[in-house]
Amino acid sequence: MAAAGLLLAGTGIGIASESAPATPPSGSMNQIFEALTFLLPQSLDEEQFSDPNRRQEVLDWMGVLADSSTALGRHAEERDVDFRNLSHALARDVSELQERYRMGQSEGARYFITGLTRYCVTCHSRLANSQNFPLAQKLIAKIDMKALPFQEQTQILVATRQFDLALAQWESFFEAPDVTPTRMDVGGYLLDYLTVGIRVRRAPARVAHTLEKLAERKDTPIYLSRRLKIWASAVKTLTPALKAPQNLKKIQRLIHHPPGDSPLDREQLIYDLVASALILDYIDRSDDNDPNLAEVYYLLALAESRSVDTYWIPQTEFHLEVAIQLDPGGPFAKDAYALLEEHIAIGYGGVLNEETIPLDVWSKLQELQLLINAHPAPQFPRTGETE
Repeated sequence: MAAAGLLLAGTGIGIASESAPATPPSGSMNQIFEALTFLLPQSLDEEQFSDPNRRQEVLDWMGVLADSSTALGRHAEERDVDFRNLSHALARDVSELQERYRMGQSEGARYFITGLTRYCVTCHSRLANSQNFPLAQKLIAKIDMKALPFQEQTQILVATRQFDLALAQWESFFEAPDVTPTRMDVGGYLLDYLTVGIRVRRAPARVAHTLEKLAERKDTPIYLSRRLKIWASAVKTLTPALKAPQNLKKIQRLIHHPPGDSPLDREQLIYDLVASALILDYIDRSDDNDPNLAEVYYLLALAESRSVDTYWIPQTEFHLEVAIQLDPGGPFAKDAYALLEEHIAIGYGGVLNEETIPLDVWSKLQELQLLINAHPAPQFPRTGETE
């Protein structure tokens, strides 16, 4: 297991912190949302956002956003590595937002403001959560939600923890006669619904009912109807797993050996979502000295690589890095590195050499490879070879 304080290659994010502040992050989060309550509605109106008479007010609120994002990063040092990564990435994007706005790049700045809500979505969709968010209605009241694209509407609802309302929006969308079920599937709407319904709200009965209804629509094609029924059946089968305490053996079976017929390709989705829910619970309850964390992050990356839409902040590559860093001589490091290489190669159009991918990405790969080579893996059975 890696020692406390080890830094992720090329990120500067600590795996563990021994002097983390005890201050809860809720105050910083509330300030972030207060700033977004002003900035997000402004950014949705190009003329208003570019008005020179409002420039100083916009800059002031961006300053509040920057300060609170930086403070959140400090608070995050006492949390798990996922939360730390998201908070630091948020602070970097806020800094980029400020720079673009100061340089007069209003369109780019507007894009960054809208994109900031994705961090809230990703963070709030990690764990089961039933907390209300007091600033939600304040933010929603300032936005003409109906004027936004449907996906942005649900994104804002999830970002403000209005999960049941978001689920209801998706369910209404799935009944719309002018939207084909194929579009619901290909557009990622089904995946977003399942992520919130299964991983966050832990509402398997509701999800299964929705899937079965959609499967019976007359315009649902055969391939999708079949898949929806398989997913609904899997949701019912895995309901006990969602409600029981998490353990590593259960997670391994979900990822590698689903019960009954082995789901293939997208039919594996429900197993991956349930597995990721249990993994995130496991991480939330573990400390950085848990000897199983390298495997847990590797399994999380496997589930994400098959099931997480890019609508959320993608973290597969980051989790693969964490798995390697935590135990570079362990049985999962080489597999994690191989999957990381593949993701990067696909992301850069099938190329993987120093001349064609960014220097920081290439350097990261080289550092991780050197780290693995410096820690020969012991010879013992890998997951799935023994019970």
